[in-house]
Amino acid sequence: MTYAFVFTNYNNSHYTVTAVDSIEQCVWNYQPDIVIVDNDSADSEKLILRELSEKYINVTVIYNIANVGYFRGLNDGLRFLESKVKSYT
Repeated sequence: MTYAFVFTNYNNSHYTVTAVDSIEQCVWNYQPDIVIVDNDSADSEKLILRELSEKYINVTVIYNIANVGYFRGLNDGLRFLESKVKSYT
């Protein structure tokens, strides 16, 4: 079974890191796809996300050039995963 998670982030990268670390500890038998959509956070927040994506190879960060809001951010992440949908069961 394959899992996927999508998060939006805006200047609260420490919460996103905590969530991803928690998921990684809980599903250690699997390597879920984790997509983080950053809604144009401060550069220091983006750096934290970049480090997170370097720590876990299954984490992808999408950097939006504007704060598009929570739901549109989620939709951006889901669109990114669309090409992989057939592999999820």
